[in-house]
Formats: sequence, C-alpha cells, structure tokens
Amino acid sequence: MANLSAAQRELLLSDIWLSQAPVELAEALMSQGMIKTLRDGDALFLRGEPVDGLYAVLEGGLHITGVTRDGREAMLSLIEPPMWFGEIALFDRLPRTHDAVVVGPTSLLFVPLGTLDAMLDVQPLWWRHFGKLMAFKVRMAFIA
Repeated sequence: MANLSAAQRELLLSDIWLSQAPVELAEALMSQGMIKTLRDGDALFLRGEPVDGLYAVLEGGLHITGVTRDGREAMLSLIEPPMWFGEIALFDRLPRTHDAVVVGPTSLLFVPLGTLDAMLDVQPLWWRHFGKLMAFKVRMAFIA
C-alpha cells in the first residue's frame, strides 16, 4: 500500500498520538494506508458524505469548516502535519459533520474504513488508542 519515505514515517511518528500508540498499531497504519495527493481548494470530503476512513496530514493542510445558521462559513480548525483526523466517524459511522478543504498542495496518508475494521477485528484493544485520539481532540477544543 503506502510507500512512505523515511522522512514521512519520522513525521508521522512525531505525532503526539501516534508516538504513544503501540508500535504494531503505528506500523499497521503506516503500511496499510495509501497516499492521497490533493491541490489547493480541493474538497477532501463535504458535510453529509459517508465516512471513508482515517487520515494523517503528511504535507500541506486542510481547513475544517462549517456553515452557520445564517449561511456564513466558519473555519473551525486548520489541520497540519502530522495531525490525524477522521476518528469520530470511525466510532459513530455517521456522515461527515464538516467540510475538509485543502490549503496548498497537500499529501495525506489515508487508511480506508475496511482496513481499519479488519485491523480492529484482529486487535480490539486498539480501539482504546483511537478513543485516546478522540479524547485528545476534545481536550484541545476545551482548552481553546
């Protein structure tokens, strides 16, 4: 699947979440994912689209945006390397709640939902680590 460079692997392993995960989980994500390359302004996904998997930013970034009740766009977050995202939908399987739009040339590591399901069927204790990723994001939102 993914043919990550040494620099990309090092970047991913520097992430606060992945650096604390079991080595086997980190290796499985890095080896079973695939690289997606997008251009500035591309939509990775839009609100209402079905869950497709988990992502990590290798290069570039994404704006996570929503639309207010009065129709104005609100930027909720800028996701930059080596941040992982998409874990909420991994748990609840509900459609995407926000738009993810690319800022500048961007490369992502993408781990498809079916791959994640297969990994978690074999290693159900890894769910705890995805829960930690989600809890970390909630904590950062409260701190902000």
